[in-house]
Amino acid sequence: MCVLTPPTRTGFQAVNDFQGGNHEKSKQKKAGRDRARLGARWRPTSRGALAGPTISQTFTDPDTGQIDSLGIESNCKLLNTKAAGYNRALNSIARKPALMTINLSGLLLPVITPFTAGEDIDADGLAANLEKWNGTGVIGYVVLGSTGERVNLDEREYLQVIDTARQAVPQTLSFIAGAGQQSTLGTIKEMHRNIIGIKDSSADLAELAETVRLVRRGVAVLIGNGTVLCEALQAGAGGAILAVGCVVPQLCLEIYEAVRENDIERAVALQERLTPLARAVTKTYGIGGLKAAMEMAGFVGGAVRSPLERPSEEASVEIESLLRKAIDACSEVAFTKASEPRP
Repeated sequence: MCVLTPPTRTGFQAVNDFQGGNHEKSKQKKAGRDRARLGARWRPTSRGALAGPTISQTFTDPDTGQIDSLGIESNCKLLNTKAAGYNRALNSIARKPALMTINLSGLLLPVITPFTAGEDIDADGLAANLEKWNGTGVIGYVVLGSTGERVNLDEREYLQVIDTARQAVPQTLSFIAGAGQQSTLGTIKEMHRNIIGIKDSSADLAELAETVRLVRRGVAVLIGNGTVLCEALQAGAGGAILAVGCVVPQLCLEIYEAVRENDIERAVALQERLTPLARAVTKTYGIGGLKAAMEMAGFVGGAVRSPLERPSEEASVEIESLLRKAIDACSEVAFTKASEPRP
């Protein structure tokens, strides 16, 4: 289970706090030096701030209306470095100070990180994917999650991914940068009282329904498992973050809309086509399978970074067959519904 846990701070304050200035006076002095160092390019932002490899996500708290910033402590000292990549990333994220409430009601895509054959980041491929997805009806993106192979990227590459993606994503769409930790201790340190969203990637619908019942008003519960999208939405999930959505966003959105319209028969029929593909590109063949499926669907998949592997030829044939059935599902179900006699 993944949580969004933002303390209340502006983007610039979040960066300043990361540098260890616990006393207000020293923080004010340091803020002045930092602004001078960053120059006119720095502006406070509702989008977030970077502290080395750490991402500070900022959202508007639905209860207080204040801007919330998700900060994870880091040993990297951003404001003491003059690296051009850090400055570009700050400039990219901070370029628009408009305040926005993050939208978690709908489909968000956990973006892959395309690599070249030499395992370098394919920035052009990443931007091309985002530009295609922008017009599909998704409400936003999550970069640097597990699907984005974050664990296999270094600090410089975190910033390259964020900078590239931020430029390709319109301000009207939600943009979340992953800052999750691999250890239990690191995850516990992230916890904060101002939780605004929870993603449940299990297929335990009873537990998800109980989560929906227990969370306070304003906290979004999202499903992160495409094999139970239809059922999870009926159980009360308000949105989804789905890897399979990177391949067939339209099908996932059709299921979402069908449930919203209470057309459960149609939603169930579409889910039957989505489930096998969703399982293949996650649990069965992993990120390599997801990237292969994306290429078959006309997106940029690219290589995976070692030690991950691409699927075998036999597995690729299976994925292609499941993809064809999923793509055909929308038109087939729509045709069946249209052909039924009116009562």
